Amino acid sequence: MQHTPSDNPAASVCTRVLRQASFSHAERMVIAISRHDPVSGLTRSSRTKRLLKQIIGIRERAPFADRRLEALRRMAVALRAKREDHAIFEADEFYAAGFRSEDLTYLAAIIDAANRSVRREQQQ
Repeated sequence: MQHTPSDNPAASVCTRVLRQASFSHAERMVIAISRHDPVSGLTRSSRTKRLLKQIIGIRERAPFADRRLEALRRMAVALRAKREDHAIFEADEFYAAGFRSEDLTYLAAIIDAANRSVRREQQQ
């Protein structure tokens, strides 16, 4: 007997979420770029800290000018790092930027798949 996605309620829900959530080309590029952003980039630096980094020569990544893209980048970094303390705060910003819960579910699936792929490559 052949199984269809509708036979599995969880797969059916997942399929519906994936249909409802999608990212633009620019948003997909931001997700890809976020793979290389350090978790330390999620903390907001004080003026003194920024000045000290500039004197020492540490370059901070400038935030995206587009608030929506910056919220997406920060959420992707928090999910990649599996840092709940950051993810909770970033989720508020993510939703405030106009994203929906379906988008967060889809983003988490993308990040999880990428993390599994990296772990697989490191084991080989």
